[in-house]
Amino acid sequence: MKKVFIATALALGLSGCSAVAMNSGNSTDLNQVDFQKEFKTGKACETSVLLFGPFGYSSVVDAAKNGGISKVEVVEQRVNNFILFGQRCTIVYGE
Repeated sequence: MKKVFIATALALGLSGCSAVAMNSGNSTDLNQVDFQKEFKTGKACETSVLLFGPFGYSSVVDAAKNGGISKVEVVEQRVNNFILFGQRCTIVYGE
């Protein structure tokens, strides 16, 4: 029983969570974005619980559709990882 506990503790201790953020080939010079104007905002999230998931989609296209945006100007990604729960959201700003 002690060996099973030690093996389980090692397996849990050596495993971990990681997130890889991939930069897209499309980029914007932020000096050319007019931050004085009012932007529409769209958000798309995916959630995972324990080892199950992701549930939902966090693509830029889905976020733009959710916000009614036809021209995306700025993209933001937020990743929150907790012990049993994780969420990755893509937030887009545009017209």
